[in-house]
Amino acid sequence: MNNKDKHPNNFFGNWDNIKKTPFKNALVVHLKNFSQDRIVKAIIYERMQFPKSVEKEFRFDQPNKYWKRINASLKNPDFLGRITVLDAYKFFLKVAKDNIKYFKKYNKKDFELNQKNKNELFSLYQMTLLHLAGELHSNAEFRKNANISNSKIAKKVNPFTYIKLKYRLSKRFGAFVRFEKEGYSADEARKKVDKLYPVIDDDYLCERDLIQLDKSWVFLIILIAVAYYLNNY
Repeated sequence: MNNKDKHPNNFFGNWDNIKKTPFKNALVVHLKNFSQDRIVKAIIYERMQFPKSVEKEFRFDQPNKYWKRINASLKNPDFLGRITVLDAYKFFLKVAKDNIKYFKKYNKKDFELNQKNKNELFSLYQMTLLHLAGELHSNAEFRKNANISNSKIAKKVNPFTYIKLKYRLSKRFGAFVRFEKEGYSADEARKKVDKLYPVIDDDYLCERDLIQLDKSWVFLIILIAVAYYLNNY
């Protein structure tokens, strides 16, 4: 089996499970494991699975009906939080069929779910899932609408790592402000910051305040300090 076919085949071969699996679970997995940079690269990869004439329909640098309709779902309280993976897949496909001529072929009675179609349909699902995860990362109101609490995606770290990350964040933010004052655009300033302080996996979550202090470590340090005090004073 071609490696490119693996995930689409797993998706369509697991139909009974995706009928029952909450879409929220898929969102949480991607929120935990995908940084902004990784999300963008993955979306571009999935977009490239379509013919070039279709790929342009999913670009973000120009208005398009598909993303406008998908983004509207983020404002619907609890919509993303109560649907299944199958519901999400059907919704994404319906929006595509309603707004992009290429996808109308999936309305035909003689439609065949061959490997090419499986790959395209999975890319549509995966690309849209990644886009939604990116939007949820950056907007607490959307996470609330999706019924996803910060505690489910927050990464807890020990005090020393926490201080290091927050210090790193302050340096990145300070450099960003400095570059903007020097006349660079926001995108140019961001690129210069990333070059000055190469991105690490936790930067994006830290900037979104999803990095939390592990209170158990704090309690342990307090206990050690108290024990030291009692034994030496």
